[in-house]
Amino acid sequence: MAHVRKHTVAHMTDMPFTCETCGKSFKCSMPLMVHSLQHFGEKLFRGENCDERFQYNYQLHTHMSIHIGHKQFMCQWCGKDFNMKQYFHEHMKTNTGEKPIVKSVAKDFINHKDQSKDNFK
Repeated sequence: MAHVRKHTVAHMTDMPFTCETCGKSFKCSMPLMVHSLQHFGEKLFRGENCDERFQYNYQLHTHMSIHIGHKQFMCQWCGKDFNMKQYFHEHMKTNTGEKPIVKSVAKDFINHKDQSKDNFK
């Protein structure tokens, strides 16, 4: 029966638990408690193999891949492996010569603008 009560919270629109620091609201007290820690920089999650501490559990899991040697992203060109997707993607740009999209879009815009001027001469 407790699971039914817990499930009904998901359908509530009322969010009675509010962070006193930033005003963000929550349906339950536990997410508010976890959220509140970010304002104070508390690092509750600690690794088993070292004394590193992390504010969020996902950060601990990412860090743990260093200790177990498991890196899930591998470059198909050179074989270098990475434990974080963002570093893998940055590395792949060096292999493919790809530039960040913002720069390539800006370059295309400038080229297009220059060509438009030529049409009016």
